[in-house]
Amino acid sequence: MDQLINGMQNLMIECEMPDSRKPRFRTRYQVAAGHAPDEAFMQTQNNKWGVEYRMYFDAPLDVVDGFRDAGFNVEARTTGYGAERAHRINDEELFWELIARGRHLGQN
Repeated sequence: MDQLINGMQNLMIECEMPDSRKPRFRTRYQVAAGHAPDEAFMQTQNNKWGVEYRMYFDAPLDVVDGFRDAGFNVEARTTGYGAERAHRINDEELFWELIARGRHLGQN
């Protein structure tokens, strides 16, 4: 996993969640990261029941294939929000792994 995570370039991390989930998210993030989250990257979507964890990034093909081989759904990004980065993964476990390794909400 180290090689895959280290291969994520131009990484931006964000979340979408309803207001009701923000207090619990803030607390967990504070504990995991050692600092408060940048709330500019915590989008409010009250039509959601939970948190969506999104990682936008560029990477060489071998890194993208490695994530896919590890069971992650890597989406190609060519239009819309986040299109300046070629790939997106939505995954809670990967999100918290990145935070534990010193990455943070926002531009990394």
